[in-house]
Amino acid sequence: MAWRALSDPGGDEDPFLIGFLMHGEGLLRLYVRRPDRPVGVGLRLAETPRTALIASVPSLLGEEQYHRSAPDDPHCDLLVDLMG
Repeated sequence: MAWRALSDPGGDEDPFLIGFLMHGEGLLRLYVRRPDRPVGVGLRLAETPRTALIASVPSLLGEEQYHRSAPDDPHCDLLVDLMG
């Protein structure tokens, strides 16, 4: 269900999953399309139940305290850092 929420292009307000990369042991970066630009979402899979964390990604995209620039990532220029 969480993956469906991310991958369903239902409208401009819903994130749209466009890809992912594993970054080392237990680190995952999801890429979602937003109306203005692609956004990377950094997740640490080992610490939090995956379903709950992934299900919360759509609401956490708007939380500016998690926003970081991503100058070293060629796929996005904004990272939502949920790795803690």
